[in-house]
Amino acid sequence: MLDKNEKKRWLKEYCHMEIERRRLEDEREETLVRMEHLGAQVIDGMPRATGRQGGIEGLMDEYIKLDEKLIARQMEIAKRKNEIYDVINTLDSPDQRVVIGYKYLDNLEWIDIAEKMGYCKKYVQNIHAMAIEKIEIKKS
Repeated sequence: MLDKNEKKRWLKEYCHMEIERRRLEDEREETLVRMEHLGAQVIDGMPRATGRQGGIEGLMDEYIKLDEKLIARQMEIAKRKNEIYDVINTLDSPDQRVVIGYKYLDNLEWIDIAEKMGYCKKYVQNIHAMAIEKIEIKKS
């Protein structure tokens, strides 16, 4: 069993995974733009040096590798999200389920969660503390 800080860290990893996924998507998009830029250049028919990964071929390889990393990350994220939903669904209190979801799946700040729920920030933090005590996350 995890202690309360380890539980929070485990739950928060999902947000970090999402940030990494978005970074990979941005990097992949930038590579695609560079490929389009190279593809739009006039091809003059002159022979090119062989044996090096430059130009469009190198960018295509880079794009494919980024795409593979992104797919792997998306699979990890989907698995973690399902694990978090399983943990959330063990909570009896609807308020606790909502707070944990907003905090760790939607990455909302306390004040935003309180506003959405119609509670004060301190009350939301108390709900969160009770939820963290109740949830059980087994180390995998």
